[in-house]
Amino acid sequence: MRSKSSILCGWLAALLIAFLPSHSRAATDTGNWSDEFFLKDMNNLIYALTTDASGNLYAGGTFTTVSGVAVNYIAKWDGSVWTPLGSGMNDTVYALATDASGNLYAGGTFTTAGGVTANRIAKWDGTAWTALGSGMNNRVSALTTDASGNLYAGGTFTTAGGVTVNRIAKWDGTAWTALSSGMNNSVSALTTDASGNLYAGGNFFVAGGASITYIAKWDGSTWAALGSGTNGLVYALTTDASGNLYAGGNFSVAGGITTPRIAKWDGTAWSALGSGMDNSVRVLTVDASGTLYAGGGFVTAGGVTANGIAQWDGATWSALDSGMNNAVYALATDASGNLYAGGEFTTAGGTPANRIAKWDGTAWTALGSGMNLRVSALATDA
Repeated sequence: MRSKSSILCGWLAALLIAFLPSHSRAATDTGNWSDEFFLKDMNNLIYALTTDASGNLYAGGTFTTVSGVAVNYIAKWDGSVWTPLGSGMNDTVYALATDASGNLYAGGTFTTAGGVTANRIAKWDGTAWTALGSGMNNRVSALTTDASGNLYAGGTFTTAGGVTVNRIAKWDGTAWTALSSGMNNSVSALTTDASGNLYAGGNFFVAGGASITYIAKWDGSTWAALGSGTNGLVYALTTDASGNLYAGGNFSVAGGITTPRIAKWDGTAWSALGSGMDNSVRVLTVDASGTLYAGGGFVTAGGVTANGIAQWDGATWSALDSGMNNAVYALATDASGNLYAGGEFTTAGGTPANRIAKWDGTAWTALGSGMNLRVSALATDA
């Protein structure tokens, strides 16, 4: 999903605890990264991660093999082994999301899924891939679902199902529809809140025909600005149980306030999270306890050395051991409090971990032998 994660089934954590690092521990945890379950054999990067209610973990990206098995840009981890989802895709997967019925949605630059024509977006029902109408005419970069089962997609596309949508669209299970006149440039992040509002972030400065810079809210009928927005690109969005919205990206100001690469919107005003990051924030997620996790290309968070990943407890930033040796693009949490991280890194906490790892609050671990390319997104379902 886009950068927003939901709760994962508890038994997945039981199966994976020996090999995946957890994300949902308190921000005061200072555990270690471990190599017991790091992915060592994925041949490229991971851009997206999500889980289903049965505890399966799904990864999407630019990789084509896992542990020597051909998977073609998307794979499933059942707690023991990685397996392909049909014959996979013919190009990169950038976004993943699940719905309450257990369906998996994938978005990216592919035009086939499981051998079926599926232009940049497809659904996996556990057995086969199907298209969502005629799909999009360009890249899908972000996906999220709402409580009513609607799927939202954002990216660089201008049509969905043959309808003009301008970089953002809704799928109701039958057809694609536009959200007003959409955006004038790319959408990189999507999330929803408990009230059913949809938030979009990206590189746009017009939403629904109104001047709205980089971040906007859709209430079901119109787009609205969040204060004066940000002064730079928004790459990541997530919400917490209290209805706060968190945004991460390349900006340094939100609502006229200095907010280096990360900020909080409480429904009325923007505020900073400490002194922020020294470089871009690419992904955000919140666990069941309310701890916020951020991943990206930064080295410090709140002045603390964090190396690509950090946690915010509402007052301070802290590191997760020594972090990663390269950028983090994807994060997800599960019901047991584990955190999953994916990206471009090959070590976590100093231990080999090719593009994906799990933090259990004490140690980082790998999933099988890993990916052969980048992981860019992670998410869990309800």
